[in-house]
Amino acid sequence: MEKEPEATPATSAASSTSATPKPEKKTKKTLSIGIDPITGGLNPHVLSDDSVFVRALASLVLPSAFVGGEINADLLTSAQEIEPAAGAGVVQTVRYSIRSEAQWSDGTPITVSDFQYLWEAKSTNPGVLDASKYRAITGIRSSNGGRTVEVDFATKIANWKTLFSSLLPSHLLRDSDASFASVMAHNIPASGWKYSLANVDKQRGILTLNRNDRFWGKNPAKNETITFSEVRDVAQGAEMLRAGQIHYLDITPTEVARETFELMPNTQVRTQESPLKLQLIANLNLSEAQRAELQSLVDRRLIARLAMGRSSDLVVGPENYDPHADLLTALGRDVRIGVDPADPHAENAARALVDLLARHGVGAKLVTADITSLLGTKLIDGGVDAIMTWSSANNLDRYQCSRPKPATNFTNWCNKQTDAEIRDVLAGARHPEDFNLIAGNIEASQHFTTDITKDLRLQVRGSRIVGPNPQSDQWPEELAALATWTPKED
Repeated sequence: MEKEPEATPATSAASSTSATPKPEKKTKKTLSIGIDPITGGLNPHVLSDDSVFVRALASLVLPSAFVGGEINADLLTSAQEIEPAAGAGVVQTVRYSIRSEAQWSDGTPITVSDFQYLWEAKSTNPGVLDASKYRAITGIRSSNGGRTVEVDFATKIANWKTLFSSLLPSHLLRDSDASFASVMAHNIPASGWKYSLANVDKQRGILTLNRNDRFWGKNPAKNETITFSEVRDVAQGAEMLRAGQIHYLDITPTEVARETFELMPNTQVRTQESPLKLQLIANLNLSEAQRAELQSLVDRRLIARLAMGRSSDLVVGPENYDPHADLLTALGRDVRIGVDPADPHAENAARALVDLLARHGVGAKLVTADITSLLGTKLIDGGVDAIMTWSSANNLDRYQCSRPKPATNFTNWCNKQTDAEIRDVLAGARHPEDFNLIAGNIEASQHFTTDITKDLRLQVRGSRIVGPNPQSDQWPEELAALATWTPKED
């Protein structure tokens, strides 16, 4: 029988200091992203702030009840429909159970107050996104110290899992003197997710996220820090990429941006369309025939080129440009085009349109105000005939009767039959595509909306970043996926 090998005796630390392993060198993982200059605020729930960047920021900093259609198990222990609460007008009740450890980065628990704040804000304010579902809510109740939330609906919402995304820290925002549209104009005061907003340096154009040390979930942030750096021109972006100051860019294309970055070694470049469209949206202050005439006068390719300052990488739909202006020249007053001056591309488009109308003998003038004022005051008071704006609003919100405070209904369209069809879609009795056809018929007959161009993103990946696939064209399209990216280690 073979002799078993003797066990190697353990060596004491005192007798083998030379074998002590060197402490592992820890490196601070910092991911750096180049973005467009930030012209709005940081609120993902308002149209005026909506952008690919703000959506990505919200996904990193703010907690959501569901993510990608799946329950956020870090925030909630359960979310389910229950027997509707007894009471007049309640047809559906959903119960959310919040984890006891869920908290904002200042230590305040995430509770029913945060659900109530978002509901109240999105159901009553002008210029908010996805308002139609929140308007169906009739009340929110709580128990278990605010950790159990019961939401009652006056009309059924089939797709209720899309509600309560990007919850906001109500304890820091509710008593603010600022409007909901401007309450996060400069900051997100507390985080309830994997990163927290550490600093906004507007002078240098740098926004810094740090890992949220109070995050309670199983999978904390991969990177210690994420920085977003404003890229003001192509030369700056190219130099920052060469120097390793940024790992990735998501910016608006310019005439030569794609060629510049494709020429650089070790880069991967692609373009992607975002949900945003630059649109001229006329309203009921003009007659149907006058709106049709205004639409005929819009040379979309010309306006798009002048608005964006480029002719390459420009997405403009087919058009039959056939201008006629008899009714508008006889209007007896200027056509009033509303625009938010904080948005340079929309303002460029609006100014170009005023000049184009003048060429055809139509008097026109700009009405400049922020989107909240344009929707909440100017539109209602008859102060604008059309608004030039970027919009990602869905058709349900665009055509739902929302007087006296329209969310993203820029047209003032208010029709009982349309509202009934919207309720059917929200309740799941009709498919959303059915209403898209209805919306198309409304547009064909009413001539409200003229699409100018789509928001196109130029995405440039450098060689010092690790993502889900070696090939960038296999990466998710949204910048929000950057939570899974890391810088390449030396």
